[in-house]
Amino acid sequence: SPVSYCAVLAVLLVSAFGVPRASAQVAPSAYSQNLTLFAGGEVTGQYLQYGERKQLGATGFLDADTTHHIGAEVETTWIHPRSVDNMHTLTFQAGPRYRVNVRKYEPYIKFLAGVGEFSYPYHFFGTGGFLILSPGGGVDYNLKHRIRLRLVDFEYTYWPEFTYNPGTTTPISSATISTGIRVRIF
Repeated sequence: SPVSYCAVLAVLLVSAFGVPRASAQVAPSAYSQNLTLFAGGEVTGQYLQYGERKQLGATGFLDADTTHHIGAEVETTWIHPRSVDNMHTLTFQAGPRYRVNVRKYEPYIKFLAGVGEFSYPYHFFGTGGFLILSPGGGVDYNLKHRIRLRLVDFEYTYWPEFTYNPGTTTPISSATISTGIRVRIF
């Protein structure tokens, strides 16, 4: 199932980017690959090409970063407007992330892939699960040692296998912009 593919992808990414290399000698502390884990939440605005909708929702995420600017992100976004037609989206994504530190700011870029669940208006076609690809980026601000403000996070999400009618594939896209908070777990 698409959800199990996302779980496997997340485990592989954290394993690839989060596990330090094994060596016979101890690396100097300035060169060791330390792993930091952050959890956070965001308020998210979305423009969805389907029906040209502008909607609000929420995003939750986990970031695993190394001291070498490379890391991974796993996130889920839930867009469920209070509307008569009950159309909503739910996405699960994971992928690599690259960040730099510029004083108290931390700009980053990322590329996430996963599954998007789409509930059609009035449940006309029910709910479908689709592959999604999301390049994006943003800027965090180091407020305190363990707390970062996510000033802005932007993602362009491409749904290459979206189905308007059963049997007809027509790609669509969506764009999200978010702001929130990020807290260091360890």
